[in-house]
Amino acid sequence: WLQMARWTCFEMETLLDDFPRFVPPVSKVIFRRIEKALDGNPTLIWIDEAHAHFARDALAKRELSWLKTFRRKNAILGFGTQNPWDLKRSPVGLELVQACPTRLFCANPHAVEPKTMELYHEEFGLTPRQCQIIATLLPKRELYYQGQQGCRRFRLDMGPVTLAFNGRSRQRDLAKMDAVDRERTEPFGIAWLRAEGLNMQAD
Repeated sequence: WLQMARWTCFEMETLLDDFPRFVPPVSKVIFRRIEKALDGNPTLIWIDEAHAHFARDALAKRELSWLKTFRRKNAILGFGTQNPWDLKRSPVGLELVQACPTRLFCANPHAVEPKTMELYHEEFGLTPRQCQIIATLLPKRELYYQGQQGCRRFRLDMGPVTLAFNGRSRQRDLAKMDAVDRERTEPFGIAWLRAEGLNMQAD
């Protein structure tokens, strides 16, 4: 049975890419375990590369049900996808958009192209001016917020320690992490800071 911790990650990249027919049954087991783990404590459930879920009717409907019921369990469900067209193609895409009161848009230089601007307007209610803002966001540093309190552009001012942990996702970064983890003689967080040249912070 799957063990849960304060921070738990289920990595499904290989499953999604190489064994798509096993995604529904494996996801069902994971979903059931997550549901049983909700005990009223504040919980964030983040589904990355959500396009793979949106394309599967059963998964999309389960996650839509979560959006409607998890608030009562003090849990928040979030989705991340690199392409807004994924929502358009999903059988429950419109319902998912309507069920998500808070949306964060990353930089997209194509946001001012006619077809993409039309998509942003139809699916998210964004104006041409808002599409221009999204098109000029600084990648990986700025976001555009849309929610019940209004809309605004904001910047993530992350320091060197934060970037050392949150700004490392390329293949060479992951390979370096594996090497540090194999050779370390102290907790990984400290060893990683040293590997990143942040000795003062590590001490």
